[in-house]
Amino acid sequence: MPLLQKASDFFVKSPVRMRWLGMANIALASRVGIYTGILLNTMVARPLWNSAVLPLLFLFSGLSAAAAAVHLATVVFPGRPAPRGLIGGALAAMTQPLGAEPPAKRTIDTVIRADVAFLVIELVLIALLLLSLATSTLSHIEAARLLFSGSYGLVFWVGVVAIGILTPIALQALELSHRIPHTVVPAVLVLAGGFALRWVLVNAGQASQIVQAAMP
Repeated sequence: MPLLQKASDFFVKSPVRMRWLGMANIALASRVGIYTGILLNTMVARPLWNSAVLPLLFLFSGLSAAAAAVHLATVVFPGRPAPRGLIGGALAAMTQPLGAEPPAKRTIDTVIRADVAFLVIELVLIALLLLSLATSTLSHIEAARLLFSGSYGLVFWVGVVAIGILTPIALQALELSHRIPHTVVPAVLVLAGGFALRWVLVNAGQASQIVQAAMP
């Protein structure tokens, strides 16, 4: 694809243009990550979605999933120069600059530290979401109960919190302290937890309803 090759060379040959391209990608990607939460937050008829925390939760869940995807990419392209092809080059570029040099050995540790930070923030945002729902109207309290019981509660607490957040934090902390070897297990769990979070919030949100207070 000659046109794409020319466009790629235009940016790759200039560190300044690459820096600006990276900044533009960060800005656009942040909007993509936060968009779903903003969209759901506008639907006031679904109390579970009617929280200002939701956009940030979707954003940081997306960031943790992205870090996990980069972690997996470092395993796909371990310690060798990035390929120049369209598909292989795009995947390798997630973990290293395109060129003849292999990725630095510290790359994976940087990715893991970022993932741990995103997961901790995500856990705090989940706590804030539950707190905001539990201290609001009767409709919001009933919506919060969907996350504490039934099939949604099981997926939320086991799939999202335990498997998708707490376990990867623990495993990656052990990896960073060199107590256990690096594996892709935490990255896979983070991706599974990110999917579970979206499944729970979208489906439980549709099940939540406005509750009319009983008249005296």
